[in-house]
Amino acid sequence: MTSPPRRVLAAILVALALVAGLAACSDGRPDFCDEFAKVADLKALRAALDGSDLPRARREASALEELASSAPDDIRADLEELADAVSDIVTLVSDDRGTATTTTAPASTAPTTIAPPETTTTVAPAELERRREELNARLADLSQQSATVGAWASRTCGLELA
Repeated sequence: MTSPPRRVLAAILVALALVAGLAACSDGRPDFCDEFAKVADLKALRAALDGSDLPRARREASALEELASSAPDDIRADLEELADAVSDIVTLVSDDRGTATTTTAPASTAPTTIAPPETTTTVAPAELERRREELNARLADLSQQSATVGAWASRTCGLELA
């Protein structure tokens, strides 16, 4: 069964699929098209998350945010929202993996808290759930924004959607 953060991430990646499966830009197009094609495929982000390489996932999310901040005015706001959502998902997955868990010791009925490694930050399960719900609520908007960015990429860069 897929965990809630993975379901949210999967939904975000599906929303970004319109932009994620783009072919490379050809000559004579805005420079942004070349950079967009390199970062927007999200293959490195997916690989990082699948391999539980959260530092790499954060770097990939940051690269998408950086690209969004340099996007043409026509799509900047939409691409920034998509990039922010990806970053929020990576943060949520990171926080979820760093949260302390409660288990029952075999010889006792008293719950025992297993502390996360010192380098992680513990986030309360209720806070994680609130953030999951908030991200889920954004998905419908992200689909529209992804479609807007995808249409712009097709029209301006001649990028083919997968």
